[in-house]
Amino acid sequence: IPAMKLLIQLLEARNLKPLDRQSQFYAILKLGNAKQTSSVSPMGALDPYWYQDFIFSTEDLEGEVHITLWKKDRITDLCVGAFIIPISAIYNAQNQALPSSWYALQKRGKQTKTLISGKFFHINRSPSLYE
Repeated sequence: IPAMKLLIQLLEARNLKPLDRQSQFYAILKLGNAKQTSSVSPMGALDPYWYQDFIFSTEDLEGEVHITLWKKDRITDLCVGAFIIPISAIYNAQNQALPSSWYALQKRGKQTKTLISGKFFHINRSPSLYE
């Protein structure tokens, strides 16, 4: 399988539990050894938004995109939750793209009611992305 480009659009989160009035959130996206970090949301936003694009290269259809949401803190950042999207789900989807969807965050083996939206694309028609 030739190298593919995967575009992930991190849109927003909603209904986050207020940890304090100064809560700020960010996401870490991982695919294999590649890791990218989103910007930090505005202070106090319990429905943070990013509208950021992340591009990863992959040849592994068995791989997974790991997305973890963090609360920024002065001393140690706190993991709010995470979810995983299998590359095969994207590759096998119609037009090799998943529609924007809300994904439940998982924390310590329990599902929370916190949701996040992401749009995932396998891009194979744009030569400029391969150069």
